[in-house]
Amino acid sequence: MLKKLANTLRNNHNILEKKAINPIVQYIDKNSFKSANIFTEIGEDSATIKNNDKYILITTDRIKTSFIEQHPYGAGF
Repeated sequence: MLKKLANTLRNNHNILEKKAINPIVQYIDKNSFKSANIFTEIGEDSATIKNNDKYILITTDRIKTSFIEQHPYGAGF
């Protein structure tokens, strides 16, 4: 059963799409502005900026329009 689950996840259309953009994400990471005040290890679609003793969370996400149209509650609406 675990092998079947792993195979299902490995071949999931959404996972494969994310793998396809990995070279782009790596390029952006290597060529983006770096600073001791910016922390990007929190997640792939978020970063924090240190402002004195506080942190500002910057986050973004891209959800496919077709997914939102077909599954508005799954998209968080």
